[in-house]
Amino acid sequence: MSTFDYENNPGFIINRTARSLSRSLDIRLRNRVGITFAQWRVLVLLTKTHDGLSQKEIAEGLGVEAPSLIPILDKLQNDGFIERRVDRNDRRNNRIYRSKKTFEIWDTTLECANRVLTIALADLPEDKVLIMKEILEKIWINLQANMELPNKIPVTLTDTIGQKQALRETPPSQQ
Repeated sequence: MSTFDYENNPGFIINRTARSLSRSLDIRLRNRVGITFAQWRVLVLLTKTHDGLSQKEIAEGLGVEAPSLIPILDKLQNDGFIERRVDRNDRRNNRIYRSKKTFEIWDTTLECANRVLTIALADLPEDKVLIMKEILEKIWINLQANMELPNKIPVTLTDTIGQKQALRETPPSQQ
């Protein structure tokens, strides 16, 4: 029987660290602004790309299944952080927009994220942090390039959203 040293495996260490970062930010966001880390990820995506994404585009951008996104969007809408608007080109779809309330709490959410990151990187020299980021980025690129999935994920989330936005804005006769 072969053995596998989970505790010293880079994948295990990366996953454990990422989960701890997410959990720390989740606690801080809940306490300061009343949203979860999962909800914040939706708001970040809308901020980073643009308002008016479809629920499907948000799910793809976050790497989650569309059905698991619905309760997150429902909660954000019920709490007044987003608005769902019917897509003027396809009434079967909703487009998601940030509300005024999101803009009001946005700086506080960034303070939460920066505080967690400051705690996580305490006592680490800047050059080591830079090396860590370069290594993690290279690992991500290697994995993206070698996924055995029918549709490979674009290099960046912005590429994904940009490709879909361009298609939406291109008249059907030119697609």
